[in-house]
Amino acid sequence: MTAQTRFEGQQGEMRTCPYCLKLYPPKRARQEFCGDKCRNGFHMDVGTAGKVAGATRIKRGVSIVLHFPSGPAAERAILLLKGQAVRLVSK
Repeated sequence: MTAQTRFEGQQGEMRTCPYCLKLYPPKRARQEFCGDKCRNGFHMDVGTAGKVAGATRIKRGVSIVLHFPSGPAAERAILLLKGQAVRLVSK
């Protein structure tokens, strides 16, 4: 039995996508959106809000320290990997 099958067997609830507001059956325990289109659309439209805590010049660019309030934004930020490409959108 795969982890996905175990999850579907234990969790029968439907969730509401925060972007399109449609109900969907989650395939993973941490799934927030109904699909890639809504997840990407949400992040392009809403983004993740945080504050710049520091910026330092380094040999090959700039090092930026961001602080996020507790919640989904902080949970997503903690999953970032060293060297991973991200997009920064300023307001």
